[in-house]
Amino acid sequence: MIWLKLKWTDIYDQRLIYNRSKTGKPLNIRISDNLQNIIDKYKNNSNEYIFPILNEIHVTELQKKDRVKKCLKACNSDLKSIAKILKINVNLTTYVARHTYATTLKRKGFSTEVISEALGHSEIATTKAYLEKFSNDVLDSADEVL
Repeated sequence: MIWLKLKWTDIYDQRLIYNRSKTGKPLNIRISDNLQNIIDKYKNNSNEYIFPILNEIHVTELQKKDRVKKCLKACNSDLKSIAKILKINVNLTTYVARHTYATTLKRKGFSTEVISEALGHSEIATTKAYLEKFSNDVLDSADEVL
């Protein structure tokens, strides 16, 4: 979860500029008004990280990895609780959210190459696997028309 590792030094000229740890590919996104509002909530944080998840006690890469893993598990648990409250019959996780993001972009007409870049994939084949379910939904809809 990239956002857990974002540092104040990753903000430059109204953009978040960060190298993904998994692929090493750069992430460079404009800070929207909504994102700025979230970041502003943590401005008084004296930590080098924007979000108070990692701090000076997480020194080694293993400690950081364990902390991120623990937070991801908690986040997914919270998403499952939200889905239950809203009576959404989906095993809601951060992975599902990421898949939904990619599928939504595809349905809005963005190319697989653009989606791949947005997801930070190093291989286009990875993005195609994400979008495979979308292709099946479209084919199913087409079959219903016949």
